[in-house]
Order: sequence, then structure tokens, then C-alpha cells
Amino acid sequence: MWCWKTVLRKSIHDPIFSHYKGRSAMSYLKLVWVIMLCCSPLMISSPHAQEEEIKGKRIELDIEAEKYRSSIIGCLRPALKVAGTDWSKDYLSGYLGSAFAFSMKEDGGKLNQADNHEWSYFWRMISPLNKRQISASKKKDDPDWKEKHIAAKKEAWNKIRSDIDKGYPTIVWQPMTAETKASGKRPIPFLWGLIIGYDQDAETYIVHHSGSGKFEIRWDAFGHSDGANWFCVMTFKPIEEPFDIVNANRKALTHAIESSQGKRPGVRAPAHGLSAWEMWLKAFKNGTVQTGMVNRHATFLIKARGAAAVYLREIQSHFPERTRTHLQEAANAYDRVVSEIEELRAICAPDNPDLQKGSQTLAKALEAERFAITNLKSALESE
Repeated sequence: MWCWKTVLRKSIHDPIFSHYKGRSAMSYLKLVWVIMLCCSPLMISSPHAQEEEIKGKRIELDIEAEKYRSSIIGCLRPALKVAGTDWSKDYLSGYLGSAFAFSMKEDGGKLNQADNHEWSYFWRMISPLNKRQISASKKKDDPDWKEKHIAAKKEAWNKIRSDIDKGYPTIVWQPMTAETKASGKRPIPFLWGLIIGYDQDAETYIVHHSGSGKFEIRWDAFGHSDGANWFCVMTFKPIEEPFDIVNANRKALTHAIESSQGKRPGVRAPAHGLSAWEMWLKAFKNGTVQTGMVNRHATFLIKARGAAAVYLREIQSHFPERTRTHLQEAANAYDRVVSEIEELRAICAPDNPDLQKGSQTLAKALEAERFAITNLKSALESE
């Protein structure tokens, strides 16, 4: 694409402009003005001009993934807040279901409580929100999966940069290379992270992970750190369609009751829900409980049921008074669960655990748990 100076230089010697010879300086100035007017739009729309405009572009949002026992909630909280949905992390824990989860082994052994509980209800619960997801994975029956994988990454690179320019971060699954995962170095960005920016020249995303901190990774370097070669990015925008908050939270309450019945657990174990409580209590009474793991399970319950109480109080305003009464009773019951489990943790200190007293305290916590579930059922029946 010629610039206007080149056009002017060549045009003056072209026969078509010969009639300007001998004319006044004003005539030449008019000619220059016409050429500049005609050529400038061409120059502005030139691809090279656009490249010059974006060269060296680096954007980073002032936002981070938040620390929480669930990495997806730690990313969802800031991503949704930017999109206008300001839900607390405890609210999200109740809404997605992990606040109501519990599993147990026969001897009270080690478990990653609710490790993947969000997989049970996550996708159905975020479906009413304005989410754009780009994903791809390895499929044995699809010989073109690699090409589709690359295509998804290219699409994401273009759309995520546009979203970042508008202020929206993107949630990303395991933003690390297969080599990083295999290196054995810790910490590494397991599970979910948050894309908060990009570097145009380096062709990298700027990512923040609650455990690994801030780092950069090429747009095409991840999506190969698990057996499925899962590439997944999610961006949330302001909700445009009417959102039935009452119906959504009714589903969440239904899921809480299902969790108490052992349905859709997030971890492999012999017992879930109320049955898990009963199994743990039996191990206490029989003297077969692994006392070294009591603190681990207790800590989970304290945080989870504390979140459940917060969630139930935060949603009360969406329901009629008779429903609010049952939600408040359930929240109060979860407060008692937290109180009893805190005492259990103190009673079963590793240096001198008192299993008899621990059994009595755990029984009280189980009673409060049952009372909470009863009120959740009553809340759903009262509308």
C-alpha cells in the first residue's frame, strides 16, 4: 500500500497530471489535499497499519483467583462479580452443593472430602448464567480430534483477548503443560485457574492460580495435562435472560437433601451423607476410628457446614415467610453442627484422644445434621 507521499511523487510525473504544469502553487496545494483525502482512509484500513496499532499490546486485569477449598469457587467468585453477579464463596458452596457433602471410610481413614463434588451439580447449576464455554478433548472415535483441539484453542485466543479488553476474565482448566505436571515441582496449577490478561507479542495468557500465583503460558501450550486432553475455558458475562433465582435455589436445596441421602457423591467411599456420619460414629464407638484423621474430617465439616449456614441465610429473602422460618432453623442447626465438631476436634487431639467423649459429641452433631435436613425438606414443602 503506497503512502500519500509516494502517490504524490508518482502522480506529478504522470501524463494525466500534465495539465497542472505551469499552474500556480495553489493548484498544487489543492492537488496534494485531494490525494491526502483519498489515500488516508486506505492507509488507515491497511492490515499493516492495524498490526502497528496492536504491536506490543499487553493487558492485565486487576483481579485474582481467590483462595478457597474449591478452586472452581475461588475462580467463579471474581469472574461472576465482574459480570454483575456478586455471590459470596460460601453462597457458591451452597449453591453448587459442596457445603452439604460428607463421605466416610469404615475406619474414618483419609479422604479428600468433596474433592470433585462440583462435578455432580456444577454444570446444571451454572446453566442459567450467561456462560460461553470453549472446550475440546481427545476422542478415540474421532481421527480429527487434534485438529479440532487446535481450532478450539485458536478460537479461544481470539475471543478471550476480546473479553479481557472489555474487563472480563476467563476460567481455565489446568493451565499447564504436560511437562510441568510431570516435573514433580510444586506448587503447580492443578484444577482451575483464572486468565486475567494476555501479551500480544509473546502470544501468552497471563494466568492467576490461587496456589501457584501469577504466571504466563502460551495460548496453545495447555489442554494436555490429563488423560482426556481436556481443553476448557469459560467466560461469564452479565445475565441477559430473566434468571429465576427462587427456582435455582430450590434446586440447590433439593441437591442438599440428595447429598444427605448419598446421591451423586464427589469422592469414592463406602458411605455418603447421613450414612457417612453413622459410619464415623460407629467407628468411634467401636474404638476403630483413625484418630489421626479426625482433625482432617472435622476441619472440612466446620468449613462446609459453616458455608451452608451462610448460604441458607443469604437466600432467605427470596422466599415467603413460612419458608424462611425453616431455612433459618436449618441454618441454626448447621451452626450447632459446627460448634459440636469444633469440640470434637479438641477432644480428639492426636496426643490424647477421648473416644468416649468424642462419640457423645459426634452424636450431638449428627442429631443437629438430621434436624437441618428435616427443615430443608420442610422448606421445600412449605411453598
